[in-house]
Amino acid sequence: MAYSLQLIAYSLDNMSLENIVDKILEDASAKREALVKDASSRADETLRSAQKDAAGLRKKIIDEANRRAELDMERAYIAKNLDIRKDILRKKRELIDRVFDGALESIFKLNDNKYLDILEKMILANVPRESCEIQFSKNDSARIKSDFLDKLNGKGFRLRMGPSFDRKDLGFVIKMDRIIMDFTFSKGLKALKDKFQFEVAKILFG
Repeated sequence: MAYSLQLIAYSLDNMSLENIVDKILEDASAKREALVKDASSRADETLRSAQKDAAGLRKKIIDEANRRAELDMERAYIAKNLDIRKDILRKKRELIDRVFDGALESIFKLNDNKYLDILEKMILANVPRESCEIQFSKNDSARIKSDFLDKLNGKGFRLRMGPSFDRKDLGFVIKMDRIIMDFTFSKGLKALKDKFQFEVAKILFG
């Protein structure tokens, strides 16, 4: 009888221990599942956040690349237009230069009478009636005769012939004491060019 009671007590004790172990295992399993679920949830959130940040960074990089590309295209367009405008302006200036250079060439081609008439009018309008030296270009050596100065001096001038200047030009230079007055056609045409080049450009280019 005593043995049977000990067996029953022993059996009850063993059953209680098994239940405790089962409970521990059950709780441990539940906690593990909760931890796994929580870790999975956190991993999903981290992944979503990383994907969102990556998408934002990608958009920022693409927007910056597009902006730089647009700026580069705009700069290239401006530079190209500037080069075109410079080329057009250069050609316009060359054409204006040819107009004035052509004017000098046309003076070179005048016959002696017309040319001497122009010189006489320039002297009458600009040279003081005082003692002074007049110099002509070597290009005029065959045109200017002593009677040309005699004719002018007969009108109240006191001109004496000086040495010819050696450059491809026409017109004359007046020397009076320390004063030098340049009435060459190249200088006169340059002054006219500076003054009227805009009007000439309007006529040429509208």
